[in-house]
Amino acid sequence: MKFHLFVVLTLFLPLSSVFAQNKVEFSPNKTFTQVSYVSKSPKVDGKISLNEYMYSFENFGTLIHNRAFLSSRQAKYFAAMDGQNLYLACQSEVPEKDTKLKLKKKFKKRDSQIPYDDCVEFLFMPTDGAALFHLIVNPADVSYDVLYPVVNGGVSVQVKKDWDPKIQIKSTIDNKYWTLEVKIPLKEMNVKVGKFDRQWLFQFARSWTNPRQQCAFNKVHVFANKDGMNPISFTQNTPVVRFTGMGEYYKGNHDISFVVDNPTNKVARVKYQVYV
Repeated sequence: MKFHLFVVLTLFLPLSSVFAQNKVEFSPNKTFTQVSYVSKSPKVDGKISLNEYMYSFENFGTLIHNRAFLSSRQAKYFAAMDGQNLYLACQSEVPEKDTKLKLKKKFKKRDSQIPYDDCVEFLFMPTDGAALFHLIVNPADVSYDVLYPVVNGGVSVQVKKDWDPKIQIKSTIDNKYWTLEVKIPLKEMNVKVGKFDRQWLFQFARSWTNPRQQCAFNKVHVFANKDGMNPISFTQNTPVVRFTGMGEYYKGNHDISFVVDNPTNKVARVKYQVYV
């Protein structure tokens, strides 16, 4: 089923930050998001508290790999920045308790065969960066990390280099969700620290093992394809709309939910259009 939802919201916000942006053409395969720097840095404890990622990127849903169909398996992705660090998170469903299936976390050595476990993949780079960074994490909080240098304006998975950043990873697992949080210092990516207006490219992916299914944030064949990644612009004092859920959409029960964050105390009219 395809439908369009048009939302007009009135909230406290400066008019200039809403309407002074360049027009962004809608693409069914790519989402453009503008977010603010966080006022309080997320706590990397494997638990996502209410409004912990306020003013940041939060988006629900994941597509079956290389297809335009939403997976029935639920996942939510987060990205935040405080001027010193990049924070990434994913909250995804785990096998139901009565199935006796468990998350697979066999590999315990860094840069080992992590992709064969249940895993989350984060791919990211500044739009003017010299490399695309690829981080894969399993439920044992073990990572596989690599970078792909930009060559002639593009990247290739055939051209990669070791990347062993000093990062913080923490997971928790309960009866419903595997919640993963990661903190990466900007200096580990040779990115200038500070709260500057800047645009990054992101791709998020989740691979389940029981049963096997690989999913991504948008329809792509190769995750490490900068042309297929989603732009996220980090700035200050801008409206942020977080897409927090769709209800039991896999049963036909759609319950689309949003949270609008306002970092100022001024009034403005915000228009937000969603395509599903």
